[in-house]
Amino acid sequence: MKEILENARKLMKGYCRVCPVCDGRACAGEVPGMGGLGTASAFKANLAALAAYRFNMRLVHDVKKPQIRTTILGKSLSLPVLAAPIGGVSFNMGGGVSEAAYIEALIQGSLAKGTLGCTGDGVPEFIHQTGFQAIQAAGGMGIPFIKPWEDDELFDKLERAQATGADIIGMDLDAAGLVTLRKMGRPVSPKSVTELKRIRAAVSGKFILKGVMTVADALLAAEAGVDAIVVSNHGGRVLDFARGAARCCRRSTRR
Repeated sequence: MKEILENARKLMKGYCRVCPVCDGRACAGEVPGMGGLGTASAFKANLAALAAYRFNMRLVHDVKKPQIRTTILGKSLSLPVLAAPIGGVSFNMGGGVSEAAYIEALIQGSLAKGTLGCTGDGVPEFIHQTGFQAIQAAGGMGIPFIKPWEDDELFDKLERAQATGADIIGMDLDAAGLVTLRKMGRPVSPKSVTELKRIRAAVSGKFILKGVMTVADALLAAEAGVDAIVVSNHGGRVLDFARGAARCCRRSTRR
């Protein structure tokens, strides 16, 4: 780990401080960049919400070799974990690693461990292009995510995403309002149930909606025919003072 951290400090010097704990404090407000939006309250809330979970230690049973395989959207995985769709590493992280090298490592590394990697979208164009290329090279074994663009660009990218051979497509609706894209003159926006139904109809395989943070939105996603949701606030990089994602998954103990 010491070698990995030292190498990270070299590759991301001036962009990421490679803190002992990645809690969003040192990089607060550095968007574009590594940090969370504004005060980074939502970024910090993500970490705090996840840290609040604890394991129940049970040792009276007959399980000697635990099996953590699972099936998600028809895919058999060696573990219930997917690699998140992150794009723009070439400018958000200093360019020490190219976008193509990062995406190829993510897709191929995920496959090597029996799971799937997701690719991102954004500006410049090479972000989604390298993602599509990596998934196509992997025989469609990956999940491309598309930003909630306006109609022409959105449906064009959905078509190209499916041409990679991927049979699961995602859209990170939680990118709506992302300051990075707004600064580049390419704002993205929320989608109505009617719009989501049109988008769902354009995807021949499974469709994932990323960015659902409330029961109300989950029910609307189901109404639109979405196959799966991802509870996410886009890493706390879109809306300051949002709840931590893991907190939204807590089951109420109240009757």
